Amino acid sequence: MSDLGYIPNLTARSLITKKTKTIGIILKSASKDVRQNPFYSDVLHGITQRCNEEGYAIKSTISTSEESLFQEVQGMIQTHAVDGFILLFSKSNNVVKQLLIDEDVPFVVIGKPLDEKDQFIIHIDNDNEKAGHDLCSYLYHKGHRHIIFINESGQYAVTDDRSTGFRDEARQRGITHEILETENNRDSIQTLLQTYFMNEGLSVRPTAIISSDGVIHHTVLSVLYNLNIQIPTDVCTATFNDSLLTEMGSPPQTTVNIHPVELGNKSGEKIIQLLNQREVSKDNLRIPTTIIERESTNNMKE
Repeated sequence: MSDLGYIPNLTARSLITKKTKTIGIILKSASKDVRQNPFYSDVLHGITQRCNEEGYAIKSTISTSEESLFQEVQGMIQTHAVDGFILLFSKSNNVVKQLLIDEDVPFVVIGKPLDEKDQFIIHIDNDNEKAGHDLCSYLYHKGHRHIIFINESGQYAVTDDRSTGFRDEARQRGITHEILETENNRDSIQTLLQTYFMNEGLSVRPTAIISSDGVIHHTVLSVLYNLNIQIPTDVCTATFNDSLLTEMGSPPQTTVNIHPVELGNKSGEKIIQLLNQREVSKDNLRIPTTIIERESTNNMKE
């Protein structure tokens, strides 16, 4: 048939098979901050690679609030717009995940299991607690004993695990530390950093800052520049998820590489196996992380 230039009519095929050959991608939000986050673009690249290989298309959510996201996913299910879903976040009391369970729709999650129901759902994730441990230990061996961890507010498992790993390692090492929750906006972060770096009454200032992901880290770097705080001379900085934002930062930023393309590729592989009733292991997948050392961190002077 290919010799004759035949191109299959996918619409006609879907009417016969009742399959759309389309996978829904559920973002936590389609806000500007999320859309421009390199993590999501890299994950989507990995998903698209695998889906293209298997002849699947993808359809992403565009909602910017939890309520509208629920309604959007519900509509996709009711209209049979997709065959299954990849949920790109893990969150406590997730109404969208519960909807997928209630409707018995095939799906996988990029993120960690959070409750008993999750034992029946495939999760693809990093060991984010270990990543937090490793980054804290790395800075400890650089001589840092006063570190703050800036965590974007919200109930997302990924950032909670990173801060938990950091906290546990800091306590074990005897590092003076604080975990600070903040919105990812310039004013909030500037107010926070001024407390630590512009307060004349503060006897001990942090020697290193860890941010919970690359996007909030970019805001931190911008605020430090405005406050005329030099990296790494005045403070060292590091974050999670390697991207052009970290590689091309000024200076280039030390980063935990979480390998988002591989996370996306594996999630695409697993959902397609489920949809085609292929033999698929229900075991959760852990993608290892690695630290990429750059000029933003250095050894403390004796």
